[in-house]
Amino acid sequence: MRFFMTQVRSVLDIPIFHKVYDLYKILHGYQQHIPKFQRYTLWKKCENTTLALLEAIIETNYQPEAERLNSFQTISNKLDLLKVLIRLV
Repeated sequence: MRFFMTQVRSVLDIPIFHKVYDLYKILHGYQQHIPKFQRYTLWKKCENTTLALLEAIIETNYQPEAERLNSFQTISNKLDLLKVLIRLV
């Protein structure tokens, strides 16, 4: 009996991973320009949400295709939350 493993695409080959990674670097660079009263509340939430988004992308990459739909919904929700948070800053 032969077992076939589906080939996992490297997370470094996924364009959305690079875009979110670059976004995190930009957000982190702007941290010093954010007023102190927002830096440790709203801005920290932006950074944490971006990191959670990166984590979700990496985890989704290693899931079987049948289970990815829920993960894509989670990624979409986190991305929508991040958009709202950045607009609030």
